[in-house]
Amino acid sequence: MLSMDDIKYIKRLYESEGISIREIMRRTGYHYETVKKYLDMEDFNEPLHPPKDSTSLLDPLKPVIDQWLLDDLKAPRKQRHTAKRVFERLQAEYPQMLEVKLRTVQYYVSQKKKGIISITAESISSAVSSTR
Repeated sequence: MLSMDDIKYIKRLYESEGISIREIMRRTGYHYETVKKYLDMEDFNEPLHPPKDSTSLLDPLKPVIDQWLLDDLKAPRKQRHTAKRVFERLQAEYPQMLEVKLRTVQYYVSQKKKGIISITAESISSAVSSTR
């Protein structure tokens, strides 16, 4: 993706100075289709490739992971599951279902822990405000 300065320069050359796309290619060194793409683009905040709504290979195991992480709330801090420990436990207990790598599990556990922390913090704050 080009910087906004490059995009503005390309647009200025084309719209204000009336220079052809091929000449802009020569001056900037960008490919014809790149120059054309940014000249045709109206809104630069749109993602170029919308995210795909596909199912994850981790989906069958997500309820199991969620339950482990919820159970960890009751355990002492040092005994809670890390993402690596979750992955190792999945390998041991569900080897036939585990079709993902460690990084996928790490990403999911990270997102889930953030969600659990925010829910827990909200419940604590509501409990404190209701006692006052």
